[in-house]
Amino acid sequence: MSVLFVVLIILLGVAIVLTIAFPYIYRFVYRKKYREIYGHKVYRLAMNKDYYLINLLTLKSHDNSKLVIDHLMFANKFIYVFYDFYCEADLYGKSTDNSFLLKGKNKNSYIDNPVLIAKKQLKELSSIISLDESLFVPIALVNDSCNIINHDDEHSLVYIRKLKEAIRFYESKDVKPLNQEQMMYAVHDISCINLRDKKE
Repeated sequence: MSVLFVVLIILLGVAIVLTIAFPYIYRFVYRKKYREIYGHKVYRLAMNKDYYLINLLTLKSHDNSKLVIDHLMFANKFIYVFYDFYCEADLYGKSTDNSFLLKGKNKNSYIDNPVLIAKKQLKELSSIISLDESLFVPIALVNDSCNIINHDDEHSLVYIRKLKEAIRFYESKDVKPLNQEQMMYAVHDISCINLRDKKE
């Protein structure tokens, strides 16, 4: 048996193992890094549309606790509050439910409604920076492999692949655009009180 043949057999074996293992490795990495992956998608959208974006916004609440928002995006008509969410099971729940049912292969469990979490963050942020709640839109982002069942609002719980579509839906509403000059000041002020890069 020639050395070349042995090498080819080994390479073929490695290729087969990697092909089989790749989906598992991909899911593992995605599960660990989903916030970074979502952040990159939101960043690309913001850059393409010339929107202002603050990733991982950390503010001190009125009760001295910390409010952490995954992404805050200032578009033409609304300010979007994103909550990142990852799920590997069937997801049952409506936008007004307090909790969602996760149906996995081996067990079922309940989680807090990610849409309501985004709405709660929106409300708190609005209070902290003294901007009207009507200027904000809450969006819970979820991975594309999650199987969402019977959810009633596809624009509040959004597959990451449908992010552009959801923003297009809101930005097409017949509402007055945000004042761009005031928005720039708001972005600057929020950036100044962002605790993310500040040491305790």
